[in-house]
Amino acid sequence: MRVLLHLSLLALGAAYVCAIPTESPMSTLVKETLALLSTHRALLIDNETLRIPVPVHKHHELCTEEIFQGIDTLKNQTEQENAVEKLFQNLSAIKNYIDLQKVKKVWRRKTESKAIHRLPARVSWCDKHRMDNRTLR
Repeated sequence: MRVLLHLSLLALGAAYVCAIPTESPMSTLVKETLALLSTHRALLIDNETLRIPVPVHKHHELCTEEIFQGIDTLKNQTEQENAVEKLFQNLSAIKNYIDLQKVKKVWRRKTESKAIHRLPARVSWCDKHRMDNRTLR
């Protein structure tokens, strides 16, 4: 009976793990974009007069900005077809995701900085208002 219970729990756990999607939507979007890019590479490089600067910065944020400026230039110079339009939509979604991550990172840094600056005042307040055997909320 005990072995049957263990096997049932094991089967339930395996079904649960298999039911959870293993990829994030962003990684799926990146894979789809790479596939579209390799499929339509010839169309995108057909215009050999278009020059897009290759980033040489060591600073990651400047590099991504230059890449997305180049993508916008390429988008404006390329005749739109349905598949190429989907490629540029995916690249735009990736850019928006990266921009959102930058905002979250800056916000997190600001809140951590504020918390560190306020820490001495909070510690001194706790010291002044210490209560016997009670926890502060």
